[in-house]
Formats: sequence, structure tokens, C-alpha cells
Amino acid sequence: MKSVLQKMVSPLAKVLLLSLASLLVISCGGGPGGGGVSGGDSDQLIVAYDSATSRDLVLKGQGGLEVSEITFTVKDLSGANKRGAAVVFSLSTDVGGITLASYTARTGSDGKVTAVLNSGSVSTSVRVSATVGAVTATSEDISISSSSLVAGRMSFSLILDENTGVDGNGNLVVYKAGALDGISAKLQVIATDRFGNAVTDGIRVSFWSPETGRVEDFCDLEDGVCQVQWTSAALAGQTTANFVNTVIAFGSGAEEYTDVNGNNLYDDGEAFVDLPEVFVDTNENDAYDAGEPFIDADGDQVYDAVGDGTWNGPAAGDYTNIWSSLTFTLVAEEKPAAAKPSVSAP
Repeated sequence: MKSVLQKMVSPLAKVLLLSLASLLVISCGGGPGGGGVSGGDSDQLIVAYDSATSRDLVLKGQGGLEVSEITFTVKDLSGANKRGAAVVFSLSTDVGGITLASYTARTGSDGKVTAVLNSGSVSTSVRVSATVGAVTATSEDISISSSSLVAGRMSFSLILDENTGVDGNGNLVVYKAGALDGISAKLQVIATDRFGNAVTDGIRVSFWSPETGRVEDFCDLEDGVCQVQWTSAALAGQTTANFVNTVIAFGSGAEEYTDVNGNNLYDDGEAFVDLPEVFVDTNENDAYDAGEPFIDADGDQVYDAVGDGTWNGPAAGDYTNIWSSLTFTLVAEEKPAAAKPSVSAP
């Protein structure tokens, strides 16, 4: 009789153990961008990441979009929205003072709950997590970056190709542009913030070639980079052979400053570089002379060789022109063929 009972109980115990294991597996989970099931003394619940009002925020204090609302949904196992579920929020990082408006909330009648994310003063990426019971769902990455150009952090260069090169003195050259119209050269801007990270996508950089040639008006930065095309107009503006041309790249941004207290924000009393208005040094004497073209930022029709005495930047609500200049020589001759390496006989 005992052996018969043992045979009956053993399979039953296995079934019970397997069922318990299945419940434990279901009660775990919730990876980045996903959701999971919560088990506890009350109803089992499912939590999932829904959306973010913005996945691109600007640094705190720069005056752009600094807040994103991150939404999650909580349901029961039948798929019905769960009202009144307690949710705890957390951040993957709080570097630079990233915060949430609240770290706890309860779901509404639609089962949704929202975390309000406030950006910090350091460029980074952050994720927001929502936890219900033992289960966590996590948002996609939210990027925090500079919303404007920064003085001293904009590189302006000539792309080397079949029309361009570097002469024996290290000068940039556009070949045939000194004699022919329609010779093109690609120009590239790379812009970063104070931390060396790419600035926010969509920031516009404008271009100016007042001496000769035609340059595209602007380009919009993507991942901190954009390009435009300059085209020669040999009969316009070129007064000498081997004419040296200057192109200006400029846009709204912030002046450089010394961040004494390390809070990544400009504070009154900190030293800064007070930028003058940008000009094209046509006679190449490293100084502005009457008649040279300049960008009249304040509209007073007078070139300002010194700044306005105050720090200008988005945090102050007063942008200034940030620029970089590029000079290259226009020559009549064709680009020389690349020298072939010599081969020595064995």
C-alpha cells in the first residue's frame, strides 16, 4: 500500500514544483525598454515603457528644452489597465544634477504613470526606470547635450579631394579656382560643447565668403558635423594671382569662460573671453581696418573691436556670434599628380 501512495504522490509533487517554478519565472523580468510581471500578496501586474515626450534635452540653464515626460503603463495579467498601482521611479545616472520631479506616483484610470525628467549640466545619456513590486521597466536613452555653439569649440576645415590640397608651405589650396569659374570645394564644420560632445542636432551654422566665390548659406549640424560647398567665381573679387580667400562660419552661441566652481554654468565674477564682432582680414595684417567686411551683430553700423563687457550665452538669455574662419589660396594650375614611391633594385 505504501509503495502505491509513493507512486501517486511523487508525480503530484513534481507537478506542484513545476507550477511554482513557472510562477517564479513569470514574476521576474523587465529589461531596458521592456516590461515585466509583478508578483506579490495582491494582484500580479505588468509594467511597460510607453514613450518620452523628447529624447533630446539641452543642458540645464541653456534656455532650451530641459524637461521630458516619460510614460509607463501598468496592467494586470488579463491585460486590463491597473488603476492606483504604486510606482517607484529611478535614474540610471544623476550626473550634473539630473533629477526627477517626483520619485513615486500612482497610475491613473488608464493605467498610465508619468515621470518628469529634468536635465543636468553635463552632457550624457540617462534612462528612467519604473518599478512595480519586484519588476522594473526602463525607458530608452534620453540624450542631454548643448543647445548652442561654444566659442573655441568649432573646427572649420577644407575637405581634401581632387580639387584641393596642401602646398609646400602648408597652405590650403583650391586648384584651378584662380582661373576658372565653377571649381568646387567642400567645407566642413565640427562643433562640440565644453565636454567634447556633439552639440544638439539641428543647430544652424551660416557661412560668408565676401571676397570671392559663392558658398552655400548654411548647414544644420547632425551629430556635431555638417558640410557646405564653396564654388569659384574667378572673374569676381580676385585681384591678384594666387588669391587668398577667407570664408567665415558662424552661428549663435556662448562665449568661453573659466568655470571656477566646476558647476558647468557661468556664474557672475568668473573670467570670460569677451568676443569682438567678426571681420574678414582682407589685407592680412591681423587687425580690422576701415572698409573690411564685418558682421554687424548689434546693428550700429560700426565695427566693435571689443565686446560688450558682459558674458553672452544662452544661460544669460543673450546669444552672441560664435565663428571660425578658413583661408585657402586660389591658384590657376591643376593639382599636381601624387608622387609615386621610388623602388630600389635589389
